[in-house]
Amino acid sequence: MSQEHEQVADAYNSVDPNAEYEPETPPQEPTPQEPEEGIDGHHVAPVEEDASQVDEPEVPAYEPNYMFKAGGKEMEFDERVRSFIKDKETEEYFRDMMSKAYGLDEIKENRDKLKQQYEKLQPEYENITTDLGRLAHYRDTNNWDAFFKTLGVKEDQVLQYAQQRLQYHDMTPEQKLAYDNQVNTSTQQYDLAHQNQMLQQQVQNQIVQAKKSEVGYVLARPEIREFAQNFDQRMGKQGAFEEEVWNRGKYHAMVNKQDITAEQAVNEVLKMVGAGDLEQPQAPNPQAAPAGPTQPAAKPPVIPKVASSGASPTRPVVKSLDDIRQRRREMFGS
Repeated sequence: MSQEHEQVADAYNSVDPNAEYEPETPPQEPTPQEPEEGIDGHHVAPVEEDASQVDEPEVPAYEPNYMFKAGGKEMEFDERVRSFIKDKETEEYFRDMMSKAYGLDEIKENRDKLKQQYEKLQPEYENITTDLGRLAHYRDTNNWDAFFKTLGVKEDQVLQYAQQRLQYHDMTPEQKLAYDNQVNTSTQQYDLAHQNQMLQQQVQNQIVQAKKSEVGYVLARPEIREFAQNFDQRMGKQGAFEEEVWNRGKYHAMVNKQDITAEQAVNEVLKMVGAGDLEQPQAPNPQAAPAGPTQPAAKPPVIPKVASSGASPTRPVVKSLDDIRQRRREMFGS
């Protein structure tokens, strides 16, 4: 028997005759997915999502903003700085740095002013403190001659006051009450005048600050800022154009008793210095007839008017204690 026949015989011998026959299960093919039924009864085929077709949100392109504020004024980044700005984070970094750098000039100017005021007031304060200490010493030692002499009180004034005190002791209660009311009224009038002066100074300071902001806003406009920079260069002085604007406002306040707006002051300075560069060139009219020998001369260009926002509000003069209280409530809300 050959070797091949022996292998076949061994295969038959390995089969158990008592075992149940289990037919081999053929491989099952995948059942096709039935289409889903839509709302109107039609079948809708399943849609497989394609990751490559998912729309991603578009990131807007970066647009640089080269403006920054320093000292209450709008300014622009220098050309040398703009080349380093590539994204929003770098832009904010340079904006913060430039605002602080250009703001140092105003801080230094204010510091110098405060230093000058301090150096001016310090000797006066020391003299007043010394005089008060001297008067307190004369009072405590009953040295009235030196006391009244230091205050500049004459002897007849001292005697007149002593006579009034003697008369006061002889007055009836009603007369004393009337005398005391008169003294208190005189003191209240002085306090009222002093408070009025202090309040008017505060209001004046607020008006000045508001006017500075108004002038700074007008000068920050691109067309005005460019002309002002050129004017400063011609004059060889930084801030020369702004100084002329303030001079026009002061002129109207002193001569015409009028508080003009910043727009009006800027317009007057533009007229004075000649603002032809600010004129927008007009396109020629193709339908216009050609100019002949009898054609009238063209009118000179008109300097553009800056839109005015109205006159600055003014407050009435304080005349009574009630006016002061009302003004205080308006300013501080209490």
